[in-house]
Amino acid sequence: MIPYFNKISSSLINSPIMETKAKLNSSLLIFGFFLILLSTFILFFPSLGERAIWGSEGRWATISKGMVESGDYFTPRINGKVYYDKPLFSYWLVVASYFVTGKWDELTLRIPSAVMAIGSSLLLFFFLYTIFSWEAAVFGALILSTSWGIVFWGHTSQVETHTLFSILLSMVLFYLAWSRNNGWLMSLFWIVSCVFCQMKGLISLALPIAVSGLFLTVEYGLEEKQKNPTKNFWPFFKGFLRGCWFFLRPKSLLGFSLGVALYLLPFMFSEAGRLGLWMVFKENLVRYFKAFDHRGHWYTYLINIPFLFLPWTLFIPFLPYKEIRENQKIRFFWIWFLGTWIFFQCSSSKRSYYILPILAPLSALLSWQLAGYWKKCSHQISHIYYRGILVLFSIACFIVFLGGFLFPQQISYQKLWMILFFLFGLQFFQTAIQKPTFRVFFILFLIFNFLFYTFLWGVIIPWGDQFRPLRVFYRDPFVQQKIVGNGKVALYRVSRSAAHYFYLSPPHPIPHFWKEKDALSFLLQNDHYLILPFEQWKILKKSYPKLIQKWMHYQPPRKAPPFQDRPKEHLLVIWKK
Repeated sequence: MIPYFNKISSSLINSPIMETKAKLNSSLLIFGFFLILLSTFILFFPSLGERAIWGSEGRWATISKGMVESGDYFTPRINGKVYYDKPLFSYWLVVASYFVTGKWDELTLRIPSAVMAIGSSLLLFFFLYTIFSWEAAVFGALILSTSWGIVFWGHTSQVETHTLFSILLSMVLFYLAWSRNNGWLMSLFWIVSCVFCQMKGLISLALPIAVSGLFLTVEYGLEEKQKNPTKNFWPFFKGFLRGCWFFLRPKSLLGFSLGVALYLLPFMFSEAGRLGLWMVFKENLVRYFKAFDHRGHWYTYLINIPFLFLPWTLFIPFLPYKEIRENQKIRFFWIWFLGTWIFFQCSSSKRSYYILPILAPLSALLSWQLAGYWKKCSHQISHIYYRGILVLFSIACFIVFLGGFLFPQQISYQKLWMILFFLFGLQFFQTAIQKPTFRVFFILFLIFNFLFYTFLWGVIIPWGDQFRPLRVFYRDPFVQQKIVGNGKVALYRVSRSAAHYFYLSPPHPIPHFWKEKDALSFLLQNDHYLILPFEQWKILKKSYPKLIQKWMHYQPPRKAPPFQDRPKEHLLVIWKK
């Protein structure tokens, strides 16, 4: 009988129906992959390099550029001084981006962040396709990629999207290793987690261990609880011990040893390897337990998680809360979400963007719920909450439309954008009145997201960058001709000096003065230039009125910001007559 049933099963598997199903699944997978790839490319790459360096971007710009110029890729430096505040891999990615583009500009700096954001969306797509469904995979990737936190940091040359990708990859490897009882996948989990610690810090290892350990304790504890229903905490203690053994298997120990060796390898080749290891201890362990800066309030993450998840925060009330007991996969993502929040909440150092990795489990949970609505809800939506969202979007479109006529400055294709927002506002309002199906509602919601982000990053932010001082100053023809590349330049009391070093491209380290006497003695020499803020220039004029008469100064022409009569004074350059 057994051979007979084997023949039947093999004939069914090889039947045209099963082959057609397999082809359909592979076609859906390929279609979903290119759909996510195209949509995320549209979100992140247009106008990626149109904005001047801001915030901490100058750190990655100056260090990466210095690595290429000096040929030393293991010792990060800013203006000739060792700066081991962050690990090396993030700088190496910028260097790799430079070798692709062939020039140092804002686009080169931000390509790694955009690629990591796109990679996170694609990774979540494949993971959800594996454990849920095609619809949930597409929804999860689109939700993650259109969340405000991902879009913003994907346009910024820092390591926030790198951290998101590394933790997401580690958690995917852990879950697949646990669900399939695959020791080699667990070994790969350790290698990936340890190696990615060279991206931002030990968080790439500590957070996956904490979350996966919590998950194993809960899952094994529930199994023990079924065996001994009367006992309270003992089953979960046994679950904790079983989880520890899961981590201590021979293949896991092999992967951990190899991962630690790969992590320590760059420190061995660096001139400042000991300093780098000390900074790892200071920036990770010391900062976590006793913060020396970046001290946030206890409610920092309660406020910023909804903000980073916008506009999908509107759907948080519809997350799958009831399924946490019945559905083990849903429970995994809930434990991932809660474990991440607890991990960051326990830290004494808090900043709004530290919690960015929590968006991955949030997107997965919401995608599972929305995929169920997509399959079941073919009827019209009568829920006032959904219709209220469409009305809210229509009002937002009308506000942008009316603002286009009141705005005093012209942006590119202003009339075209205003007409587009007006038409979409009408469509949103009309759809809300007609009680749309969930599918129509979701498609309109996505269209609004893409319309808003395209308008913001493709039009508004590049237009507004003309009023920012760095770009105006360093793109001025006089500054380009006389200052950039000149070794006889110094800075005086400027903030974010790393960005200035990047734009100045000096042939050797240049001084940055904080005392008036040092700056004045530097200026007394011929053909020496001093860059300083306008406020400091006013102070110098009051302190040394006679000496100022012997100096020349130049400030690039600037445009006045919207609703202001004159431009804001910021940077200028002075030199001896």
